[in-house]
Amino acid sequence: GPPAKPRPATYAPPRADLGISDAELVRRYEAGESVRQLAASLGTYYSVVYTRLRAEGAQIRPANGQRPKGP
Repeated sequence: GPPAKPRPATYAPPRADLGISDAELVRRYEAGESVRQLAASLGTYYSVVYTRLRAEGAQIRPANGQRPKGP
């Protein structure tokens, strides 16, 4: 048979089909939805959404929703 594909250095489980594209996930997150809200609305886990956002380079907000305070 064909040679096995090399495994990536970091093991990732099979990508869950969230029903929306990664770009749309990031857009919704940057529009103000939290990781927890996205996970709930997509019927998946916090870690799945978080990992996908990180992979897309999204700026992850603090989980407590606090904006950094200015000077």
